[in-house]
Amino acid sequence: MRIFKNLINTWKKLRSFIRVWKMVPLDVESVIVDNLTGLHKREVFLHLVDRLDNSGEKSMIFFDLNGLKKVNDVLGHDAGDEFIASFAAAVKKAIRYTDLSCRWGGDEFVVIIDGDEESAELVVERISQITKVPFAYGISKYGTSFIEALNEADNKMYANKRKGRQPFCR
Repeated sequence: MRIFKNLINTWKKLRSFIRVWKMVPLDVESVIVDNLTGLHKREVFLHLVDRLDNSGEKSMIFFDLNGLKKVNDVLGHDAGDEFIASFAAAVKKAIRYTDLSCRWGGDEFVVIIDGDEESAELVVERISQITKVPFAYGISKYGTSFIEALNEADNKMYANKRKGRQPFCR
């Protein structure tokens, strides 16, 4: 009799859990993709980077949008969101399906492409033709160390910004 009661109690708990579970829709895309940009979330991107096939040459591009604070201050945060989403749409259009991209944080984006640094420059050129959002960028060769490539691209982006040598640093 005790086993039967335990079985009934377990069934009731399970049925209650199933009811709650059905009420909470699981949207897998919202777990993987940044809601504003449609690009990979940073955590997912890092997971994919860990599984990258390291054969062949790869390059990393680090982007930083220029003027987001001013857009937010003058036009409001909805306009700032549009500013970010517009740039992300240009990135998605400019890269191949085999390339990886993510919103790194705030107004920063990272792209890893199959190809050398010259190929990365072509991606940057395509993005600049698609969007009017001003941006700065840095490119590095991607080898085995994600952190080294990221730091190098980030440093190049800031160095170019300081020197005013960015053709898309409007």
